Amino acid sequence: MGAAGYLDYVVSKGKKVEGISGASNVDIIITDLFGIYKITAVAVGGNKKESSEVTFAGLEWEDIVTGTYHFGASPTLISALELTEAPTTLQICTTDNKLYRFKDVFGTGYSLKINLLDLTGTDADGEYRFFRVPAAVTSFTYKTNGTVSLRDIGYWQNKDSFVTEGGYESGMYANYNCFIYVQYYVTAGSLGYGYDSFIPNK
Repeated sequence: MGAAGYLDYVVSKGKKVEGISGASNVDIIITDLFGIYKITAVAVGGNKKESSEVTFAGLEWEDIVTGTYHFGASPTLISALELTEAPTTLQICTTDNKLYRFKDVFGTGYSLKINLLDLTGTDADGEYRFFRVPAAVTSFTYKTNGTVSLRDIGYWQNKDSFVTEGGYESGMYANYNCFIYVQYYVTAGSLGYGYDSFIPNK
């Protein structure tokens, strides 16, 4: 159909985003995309069309075990939201055996991904495997400070060794019990840090 025809096709068949003016950031949710996709965005102004493309990998997940996620890292957040625990399912990515997530742990559509490292440690409860917690957005808001996010201390301090040598590690045992050292924060600043945990159902 040619380049111009393809842009017309995207405009006529694609998902339209309303209410944009000037420089804007807009989030839209597109579900049920599994595998590799090329996503094209087209901006229309008068008779002109501009486009950009990005390659997107839609992840598929497989259930491992159900259990309970316990919130303990941020006493401030726990007190404000009466947040203590949430049921969740630990899942593994079907195309990456080091990528896991706690499905919908922060509300429907708000999961927490973790990346296992090739590094193990041992404590009184046995051997565990270290993992990282990249920044993630939750469904929670804190007072007038907006959306609550979380991340591990290494990402917060921009120093990876904090989570492997500095005493701020997160780990997963062979039975899938997890201890999760994270910081909760909003744009205005930190809401505290410490341990969350995941306990599988028996």
